[in-house]
Amino acid sequence: MKMKQKICFVALGSYPLFSRNEKLQYVGGAEIKQVLIAKELTKKGYDITFITYDEEGKKSETYSDITVI
Repeated sequence: MKMKQKICFVALGSYPLFSRNEKLQYVGGAEIKQVLIAKELTKKGYDITFITYDEEGKKSETYSDITVI
């Protein structure tokens, strides 16, 4: 049995891209590219996790098969 490959992105500013937060203050191109890459990797069967920063968000959430911590 083949184990599912796991990838973790540490992108502290990417949380608003997942939460669809209307108060989006700043997200750079690197964060956008990381999320796009992550979405494509989930289509190929990878288990993706993002470590982000948000003062008000939950400790762990799932968006489109991507775990956001």
